[in-house]
Amino acid sequence: MNIEEEEEQSRESGGWSQNYQPGLASHREEEEDEQRPGCSPSHRREEDEGKEERKQRPGRHSEDQGPRRPRPSKEKEESYEGRGKGRKNGLEETICSAKIRENIAHPARADLYNPRAGRISTVNSLTLPILRNLRLGAEYVVLYRNGIYAPHWTVNANSLMYALTGEGRVRIVNCEGNAVFDDWVRKGQMVVVPQNFVVVQQAGEEEAFEYIVFKTNDGASVNNVK
Repeated sequence: MNIEEEEEQSRESGGWSQNYQPGLASHREEEEDEQRPGCSPSHRREEDEGKEERKQRPGRHSEDQGPRRPRPSKEKEESYEGRGKGRKNGLEETICSAKIRENIAHPARADLYNPRAGRISTVNSLTLPILRNLRLGAEYVVLYRNGIYAPHWTVNANSLMYALTGEGRVRIVNCEGNAVFDDWVRKGQMVVVPQNFVVVQQAGEEEAFEYIVFKTNDGASVNNVK
């Protein structure tokens, strides 16, 4: 068999072509890979190195930044903002700038008025906020001649009664209904009325009876006997 017949048989059987050169195929494949975008050997090395670095990283933040503190929730932030609110005589109203005077003896200041009996004025932490710190309240009473302050008692405070002008009859009854005091009280005299004890005052026939009552609660509650 001659050379020409051998070449024809190799072509028909899918063998090597005439231009085939052993050892050049792998070189051509490398050249084609280098010509493809993003497929160079150096690029592949960079990708491999980047993957290894990501695996070695412990977290999103580097060691230089250090651990971050957890951010407080919205509820905690609102509670922090609301801590300074609602304080009684705190930063909002200091002792130096607080109102410390109230004219409860003025007739226009009366809370209750009866043209035949007299008038009553009260002061507490609502009308004079500084009394909240002192936990005190006061009641100013003017009884006209023969005027009567109906039987009443203080639910949450003891009372200290001090006569300013005139004289009046004062009667105090304890929780059992027994009279513990029944006498005349004149200008300059003082009487203590315990909590929940019923008291009644009546002015004399000659002049009005004026007195003030200090209470040991800035929000004293007074109930009348019906």
